[in-house]
Amino acid sequence: MSAGPGRWLLLAAACLAAGCGLAERKAERYRVEQTAYAAHKAEREVRLMRTRPDSTALLKLRAEYARVRAVSTPPYIRGASVRDRSVGRDVLRLVAGAELQSARLAIEAGRPDIALESSRWLADHAEGDTLVARQSDFLAVGALRMMGRQNEAIERMRGMLTRYPPNPPPAGSSEEDAILTVPEMMAGVRRDQGDEAGAKRELDNGAAYLRGLLSEPRDPMLEAQIRSRLVRILLEQNQAAAAIEQVSALDRLVAANPPLRELQPELEYSRAKIRAMTDHDPGEGTAMLEQFAARYPKHPLASRALLDAAVFLEDAKRLPDALARYREVVARYPGDEELAPIALFREAMLEERTGDWDRAKSTLESLPVKYPRSQAAVEAPFTIAMRYYARGDKDAAKVALGRAVAIYTDMIAKDSTSAYAPVCRYNILRAHLSLGEWDKALAAVDELALRNPRHPFTAQALLEGAKVANANHQRDRAAGYLQQYLEFFPDSPLAAQVRQQKNALLQ
Repeated sequence: MSAGPGRWLLLAAACLAAGCGLAERKAERYRVEQTAYAAHKAEREVRLMRTRPDSTALLKLRAEYARVRAVSTPPYIRGASVRDRSVGRDVLRLVAGAELQSARLAIEAGRPDIALESSRWLADHAEGDTLVARQSDFLAVGALRMMGRQNEAIERMRGMLTRYPPNPPPAGSSEEDAILTVPEMMAGVRRDQGDEAGAKRELDNGAAYLRGLLSEPRDPMLEAQIRSRLVRILLEQNQAAAAIEQVSALDRLVAANPPLRELQPELEYSRAKIRAMTDHDPGEGTAMLEQFAARYPKHPLASRALLDAAVFLEDAKRLPDALARYREVVARYPGDEELAPIALFREAMLEERTGDWDRAKSTLESLPVKYPRSQAAVEAPFTIAMRYYARGDKDAAKVALGRAVAIYTDMIAKDSTSAYAPVCRYNILRAHLSLGEWDKALAAVDELALRNPRHPFTAQALLEGAKVANANHQRDRAAGYLQQYLEFFPDSPLAAQVRQQKNALLQ
């Protein structure tokens, strides 16, 4: 006998009461997990091969992770019951995790545009989940930076500071919320652009942001992390008195909260640096920094303490001691891609100052090989040429400039979307200008305008290009460069002057 409509309704109600909807959501979660696991397994097998995967292989692996999207249909957080929605949130985060993995592989394959699209997709499907929204923003920042869109990356980070208040770490953990690192990241981007004034502004804004966070009560561990970040910025700004004030507040906080005692090493580092900054003779503070590095060799600040000690020793004209400390940073922390290149560059400068030019030149030549993704690596080839000029050896300087162009060209070819690629392109321009190779110099200006239209170095390049073009009787080309300047940098304080120069060329 067939069941009537009433019986089907009763069966449906019984199914819902028994959790059939929840069972389907759990089955959906299982399918997502299995698809993500299959993608992870495929990547692991490729990584175990002897040859490094090329961009084609990486994009195929990316597609495996991208398949996870198709296994579940948004919206993910749905259903009437709390359990349904909880499982749905699990599904959302699994899908988001797979999308982040696909974006990671896209970036590794040199396709930040695909990663940026993943960021947009995550933002569109975050469904109010702050964790997923944050992941979307951090992914976008990385992709934009890789694409050379540094100003957009900074504006994205600035918005993140407004959207996401920092969270205290989970109970029993001291893990820092990544949002607290954003102000220093912004300053770093400005430095990569060669904009030291901009970096200073970002540090000032960062200090104001952190002080604003401290204007209301916080979880003790979170408060300690905020104050620690503020101390780092104040030390970088050489604001010793303000740093002392924050260190004293941290001391009181640690004394009142025994779980915060793990922050004691950072307090020791801060006291040591403040001592070196404020004493007429930095000897005691320098010794404290060296002792810190010896006592906590695996602490994240150990390499910085040694580098700080080297800088203070160099300022005090204790050059052999400073040179030894720079070498120690490189020897003990070769994997520190932020500080080791700086130490290696300073090592070369001191080797020259102490009379060992051959060794200094060799040290500089090693930088683009050892640390290609660093400001020091970009500065090194041009520095060799400038040192030859300073020593009066013009022939050697010309040879070094030609070699610098080759090195920069190779660095760009290997990573054309690096944050340092615009600097390499600008240094190619400088080299051609120094060699009097006017056609090649103008070609370098064109390349900067095409690849990095709104980069600060492009502004200078366009002005240089206008001078060279005009001097070589190419008035229309010179005016074109000035027009590009006005289009790319309409708010420049030089805009009115540039407009007058352009109009004069067209008369």
